[in-house]
Amino acid sequence: MSEADLLYHFILVREQLDATIAQTVGLTLALFVGIFYFLHRAGWRLKAALFVMYLLGWFTFVTSGALASEQLIGILGDLAGRVEAGEASIAARRVVASMSGTTNMFWVITVNIANYVLLAAVIGFLFFWKPPGEGGAGNEAEDG
Repeated sequence: MSEADLLYHFILVREQLDATIAQTVGLTLALFVGIFYFLHRAGWRLKAALFVMYLLGWFTFVTSGALASEQLIGILGDLAGRVEAGEASIAARRVVASMSGTTNMFWVITVNIANYVLLAAVIGFLFFWKPPGEGGAGNEAEDG
């Protein structure tokens, strides 16, 4: 595979990874809105069924991101081999340097932690949150 092909695939895989992260956040935000306005009144069965459906979407996005990450590691390995052999362009050298640095390490850690924080937030919000006036704090306007 040529260097241009590797760089092209690198861009595609990064786009895929960024899209799956955005979709996971979007899915979670949509569920939060649904819980806030409607689902806080639902029974445990409906909440459990909804959580199972959310988990299906969450696992789909997280595993899609994991697969994209594995592809990214392979592409970076090929590019790094070209850099070590002295056969790489400046663009390929910059890609390898940027993805091998501290910033990328923090990005990977943040992405992985964020997925589990979103999952924990959904569990807490869906099953344990009470809106104001129904056991939560404040909201006297609905009480009167």
